[in-house]
Amino acid sequence: MPCPDCGGKFRWKSHDKVMSDDPSHKIEVNIFLCENCGNVLVIDKNKRPKPRNKGLRFSTNGTKPQIFIPKITEDEKKIYDKHKMSDNELKKYMKDIKKHTKKIYNAL
Repeated sequence: MPCPDCGGKFRWKSHDKVMSDDPSHKIEVNIFLCENCGNVLVIDKNKRPKPRNKGLRFSTNGTKPQIFIPKITEDEKKIYDKHKMSDNELKKYMKDIKKHTKKIYNAL
């Protein structure tokens, strides 16, 4: 596959694992590097290629991956309740942030 920027060839560089907090979202990837410009191409190793023959079909009987939904802990609930703001407090906070960033920007 040619590089879209310079037209050079991609060569295999390494194999790596991309980690996540959810154990079902850990994937293995192959990393390719362009010889000329150094662009990087990352491809999922386990992803099946599309069939070239239209008559060839893959079975879809596989199990669906589970969706990772983070759960809030009691400590996080306490922190959230402690720092909860009303709409007016939130508007005032946003105005103060804008004023502060303008002061810093003007000082530069």
